[in-house]
Amino acid sequence: MFSKIVSGFKSFFSVHKKDILALIFLTLFMAILSYYLLEKDMEMGVYYVRDVFSYLNSALNLAGFPSGLSSSRGLSPFVPFLTSLIFRTGYVEDYAIMIISTLFFFLSAIAIYVFLRLRFNELYSLSGAIIFSTFSINLAWASKGMLDIPALFFSILIIYFTFLAIDKNSKYWALVFPIFVLGFFTRYTVVLIIFVVLISVFTVYNPFEYIKNNLKNIFAGLSLGVLSSVPFFLYYYLNKIPLFFLSQTNAISNQTASAAGIVVKTNPFYYLNNLAIYLSTLQNPPYSIKSGAFQFSELRWIGGEPSIVSYILLIILLVGVIIYFYKFLNKKNNILKLEKKDRGFIIKTLIFLISLTGFIITFYNISVIYSIVLFSIAILSGYRLIYKSKIPHLNLDFLVFNWFMVNLIFFSSHLTKVDRYAITLTPAIGYFIVLAMYMIYKQIENSKYKFSKFKIISKINASKLFKLFKLSELFKLSKTFKKSNMSKIILPISLIIVLILFTTFGFSNNPTTFDNQEHTDILNASKNEKAIANFLIDYDDNYNSKTIWADRGGDFSFFLKMNIPSLDGISNQTNFTEIMMENNVSYFIANGKKDNIKKDYVVVENKGNVYLYKLNT
Repeated sequence: MFSKIVSGFKSFFSVHKKDILALIFLTLFMAILSYYLLEKDMEMGVYYVRDVFSYLNSALNLAGFPSGLSSSRGLSPFVPFLTSLIFRTGYVEDYAIMIISTLFFFLSAIAIYVFLRLRFNELYSLSGAIIFSTFSINLAWASKGMLDIPALFFSILIIYFTFLAIDKNSKYWALVFPIFVLGFFTRYTVVLIIFVVLISVFTVYNPFEYIKNNLKNIFAGLSLGVLSSVPFFLYYYLNKIPLFFLSQTNAISNQTASAAGIVVKTNPFYYLNNLAIYLSTLQNPPYSIKSGAFQFSELRWIGGEPSIVSYILLIILLVGVIIYFYKFLNKKNNILKLEKKDRGFIIKTLIFLISLTGFIITFYNISVIYSIVLFSIAILSGYRLIYKSKIPHLNLDFLVFNWFMVNLIFFSSHLTKVDRYAITLTPAIGYFIVLAMYMIYKQIENSKYKFSKFKIISKINASKLFKLFKLSELFKLSKTFKKSNMSKIILPISLIIVLILFTTFGFSNNPTTFDNQEHTDILNASKNEKAIANFLIDYDDNYNSKTIWADRGGDFSFFLKMNIPSLDGISNQTNFTEIMMENNVSYFIANGKKDNIKKDYVVVENKGNVYLYKLNT
């Protein structure tokens, strides 16, 4: 029995040894990277990422604690649920959600590797996973406890299994829809991926025949998706929580740029302007990024500045795109000749032009949902015009491009521009950088082969030995040359080494917050809040029956496990003391000493910049 197991393992290893070695390397790299990111973020705490406390307070409710910030229960529940499982073990610390976020970051890199293996070999897929995991925008948010990285992991899996369901086996639909449900309840904007999934079905040669032949498996997948959503809807129903995501989606879909009022918010090209900075920058990573678009009038970057690595990646991407389109428009493809024989050629062309025009007109002016729908129709009709071309894996390239564009359109249309939203773009960017590397390699190899062939034939002609034997020798030489194509591995290996060294160098940066401020007490601010909370617990046994306000209510709602409102919006008003007196406030926790608080309240404790005021009775 044991010998059979050993024999089976040896057989499996011999077949998949390159994948196993690549995954071992990636696992070790991600384990080390994740450890250092988590260690530093745990030292800083979640003080400067205030949204995380909303998820922590939601986790308190899910863990069965009697209090916490109750208004947070309408947030995406899956990550808070996972955090609540840790809380149930007795480890009720803000670090718990950071651990979960970091774990999803680790898994996302593995998922990207597996996804890239659909098109590339082991080395190129490994380089793509490392490119993805070392993007400055991903490093900055990997272990912060936000929902973006966990949602990204599920998005990658959805796209991966969607492609397998369409291209390999329709039984994979049984995984697509349940994972979609988990992704949606991890972060509601994962719903955008449904546009990509639906459009992908219509990329097959005969989509209606595909649906008809695989209806059973598609329906089974949908049924499993519905079943997977039942626990979440029960949670909403039993806790009498409104379906917050419905009103949120409706509000977002009807937003237009005219309501923003702030220049950066009304800039539809915000994420494209900052793309180079999201890839790599010398300033702040791995703790944060400093965004700032390129100012053409001044020929310099405003705000953050891309590193040399970012320029290298962008050059690779640009050269790869040029080669891709060159091959695509090559006469050998005969795209137009093929399609002109198609009776639907004119109709598809008209649909493409009309829908694309409609998208351009409506983008940033009407509902973003209309823009996405019009773009989806345009890109699908465009694909149906060219899908018979001889470009290998065109359907997968199209799938990833559509994934990229749907997210770019949505978040570019959103009135609030937040740099971490660009995280949704990073898998597709990583994919196309790897594709560009591969296109460059193929172009170099083709050029070398043509040059080698030309040189040898010239020598043969010169010596008048152009015989059949010599042609066979030429064939042998060309085969030998192809086997020694070092250019295939030089670029990805070089890039892996540079990225690892550059990322390691990044840890020498001073820790900065997500708002790029180098606070003097950045490593102590969270500890100071916890110290004040612990002091109050020891100071007043009945603190939880008192009215407590705070500048940062979400933080202290978690630390004190009671609902504490945030008053940082009005705590600087001259009549703030009277407002507290009228509301019978026993304690106020201030973020900095308040000159407007009168002697009715006295400071009973302070730690760093955190002050605890008590009603002077």
